[in-house]
Amino acid sequence: MNLLTVGILLTATGLAVYYDLTARRIPNWISAFVIAYGMTAHVWSGGWTGLFLSLGGLAIGGGVLLIPYLMGGMGTGDVKLLAAIGSVVGPDGIIIVFILTALAGGLLAIFVLLAQRRLVNTSNRVVRLFIDQRLREGVVGGKPTKRSVAIPYGVAISVGTWGFIGLWAHR
Repeated sequence: MNLLTVGILLTATGLAVYYDLTARRIPNWISAFVIAYGMTAHVWSGGWTGLFLSLGGLAIGGGVLLIPYLMGGMGTGDVKLLAAIGSVVGPDGIIIVFILTALAGGLLAIFVLLAQRRLVNTSNRVVRLFIDQRLREGVVGGKPTKRSVAIPYGVAISVGTWGFIGLWAHR
């Protein structure tokens, strides 16, 4: 990873945070630009091998969020953003980004629940969910209802990416 790549990732994730917080969506052009850059950079530096590394990172990045998306837990913009980042950092890097994103997402969820004064109620529902699999409060037909809490997951993805960049810079 070079400084141009770091700059593109920081800019793209910064824009994703802005749009996710203000418009509650991540525009396709952000992910499309990152994918185009990731594939071009990998092909430029590694030919066909680079292309397959980029495609592998893209597939893993999108794949790890596919089930949460299908269950109504996040939007397509989140899936496309993580896939795009995967196209840049490759298969190994996207696993690290995903782990850091999951940690950031968990902390963000706790923060949002605390801010909405819903942490205790939601914690009780999660415990009951594990006890009774038939409990489906908060999600009906794969779409969030008014009772569910919306988490701007693009923020968590961005924080996970920034953490990855920080780890890369200090290796």
